[in-house]
Amino acid sequence: MYVIGIDSGSTTTKGVLMQGTEIIEKVMTVTGGSPKRTIKEVYQTLKGDREVYTVTTGYGRDLLPESDKKVTEITCHGKGATFLASDIDGIIDIGGQDSKVILLDRENNVRDFLI
Repeated sequence: MYVIGIDSGSTTTKGVLMQGTEIIEKVMTVTGGSPKRTIKEVYQTLKGDREVYTVTTGYGRDLLPESDKKVTEITCHGKGATFLASDIDGIIDIGGQDSKVILLDRENNVRDFLI
């Protein structure tokens, strides 16, 4: 199964196409003045003619009707960080519009966060 993850942020929109744990393709572009158009372009670029499951996050996560799941960036940061380093317990995100500090518990769940 192919999975697309898209982070529609205030300054950049990032997307990744994965099959299992393998990254097939990545896209990063300036969000610009039309986040809805940008997230759609990233989606179309990654999807092609594939059957995909799509997860969106970030400020524009609700702008893509084709999204199967919408998740807050706090939750995504926690899942992504523990995917990359299972023993992590804290995350700092310096974004285009705000910064976040996220603390994880021993089961890799978000324990607390500050924006």
